[in-house]
Amino acid sequence: MANAHLLTAWLGFLGGILSGAAIGLFFREQAWLGGYGSWPRRMLRLGHIAWFGIGFLNLSMAVTLGVFNWPAPPKIISMLLMAANVVMPAVCFASAWRPKLAALFPLPVICTVLPVIAVIVRRLMS
Repeated sequence: MANAHLLTAWLGFLGGILSGAAIGLFFREQAWLGGYGSWPRRMLRLGHIAWFGIGFLNLSMAVTLGVFNWPAPPKIISMLLMAANVVMPAVCFASAWRPKLAALFPLPVICTVLPVIAVIVRRLMS
């Protein structure tokens, strides 16, 4: 499972770079998407950085399992963390488009919180 987390992390980094490059094409335009502090622009920035953040969580999981040989959480828990690498940026970008979709934010939060808790609990119980 460590290799899957490692690949997910690198794909997340690629997503972060590409989305940052796309958003960066417009950074000089003060009024783009309603200005720097507007909801759409903030959500695009959050989605961009989420790929890096969740990527680092997946990288941490890969190192924890593969290098430090900590006990692996159940497969479904690992899959949640890998899914978060797609779900968090997707919810951010969707919320930029339709603010009501911000109601979906509990999904990526659950996808990140449960694996972190599971890793800590598995380690403490081993």
